[in-house]
Amino acid sequence: MCTYLNQPTLILREEAKANATVATEAFYSEPVTILEDNEIPKGWLKIQTDFDGYIGFCQAKSLSCIQLKEPYPNGPYARVSTLKAHVYNEQDTEKGPILTLPGRALVQIDKYEPKERWLTVMLLDGTIGYIQQGNVEVNPKLKTREELVKYAQGLADCKIPYLFGGRCPWDGYDCSGLTQEFAWHLGVKLPRNASQQINSKNCKEITLKELQPCDLIFWGRTEKPTHVGMYIGNDQFVHANVRELQGKITISTLSDSLWNPEKKDTTLVFRSFRRIIA
Repeated sequence: MCTYLNQPTLILREEAKANATVATEAFYSEPVTILEDNEIPKGWLKIQTDFDGYIGFCQAKSLSCIQLKEPYPNGPYARVSTLKAHVYNEQDTEKGPILTLPGRALVQIDKYEPKERWLTVMLLDGTIGYIQQGNVEVNPKLKTREELVKYAQGLADCKIPYLFGGRCPWDGYDCSGLTQEFAWHLGVKLPRNASQQINSKNCKEITLKELQPCDLIFWGRTEKPTHVGMYIGNDQFVHANVRELQGKITISTLSDSLWNPEKKDTTLVFRSFRRIIA
């Protein structure tokens, strides 16, 4: 049996407290594990995301999961490629959706005709629904590095907000949630946080002179990184940015004084570079 998240998104916190710091986010169709823990308060659950093994807490009343014997998706699938996608119970938009899925969510394909407007899908609970094909990628392939650069630029154009702990475009991303997704498009799983990603076995240390599009850049006030972005060429990088009065995914300039530790007026005194090994 495997447990899948059956709701658009779920915020997990670092402690079993309503006002605790956000740890991470899970989204529809992601497998999660509910961990046994007799020490947490009644009404709370300890959850581990299967994708990266990250642990957080949520109130039991806020969690909707489904247990399945077979993997989901089981066979052909589609990935939501827009910020969100509406699922309808018939091939018509006028009556409104029965469910809205966040970008990145996966759904199992029930029927697919490439030249048709509608894609027939089977949801986690067995419901048959319909999604407009322009909202999804069918059996998505890994991106080339050139395609990933264009994708990253497109996310910046959408002005998606920064969200601490965020991992999908529905709510927003934090810096490492965004680079984690970028690596996923290359077929690589990265850990959750910048301080973990810099030491990942799937990242190779490089120098500034070696920097190429799709390489990662890390910053920090010390040698423990607290921020990460992805280089896209021409002295620019894409990141979920809370500096520069932004608070959203933006494109910034690597040589600007804020991001260049060789300049005297920056608080980010550490910078390092990594290549994702695909």
